[in-house]
Amino acid sequence: MDVPEKVAYTARVTSTGGRAGHAVSHDGSLDVILADPRDDSPTGTTAEELFAAAYSACFNDAISHVASTVGIDCSGSTVTTTIQLGPHGESSAFSIIVEVAVPGQDVGSIQDLANRAHQICPYSKAMRGNVQVEVVAIEG
Repeated sequence: MDVPEKVAYTARVTSTGGRAGHAVSHDGSLDVILADPRDDSPTGTTAEELFAAAYSACFNDAISHVASTVGIDCSGSTVTTTIQLGPHGESSAFSIIVEVAVPGQDVGSIQDLANRAHQICPYSKAMRGNVQVEVVAIEG
């Protein structure tokens, strides 16, 4: 099990009302109305969108770290994370697609960066062995 050697940052968010509720961070910087993705026209953001945003940002940071170790400029890189939610037995499950683009790099180089980032990204580490994650390089 991966645990921090030392806690460098703590995020704390409290939600009320479940999927169609409200979530607020301890410092007030996040304050969102939550929407249930099963609603026909949801108002607010879904938990899956919040998770996708967080995973995308973290993965992009991991790309930057890996790229810096090999001298690649990835300042224009983008990471798009898709969360696919669906039924699984008597509950639900999701799968994830992470698409990485780095302008000026060929798809093979991007895939290499993405594979290496997937090994160090904390979100990827948390998903490993639990959730199907596909990491795909795309043209920048």
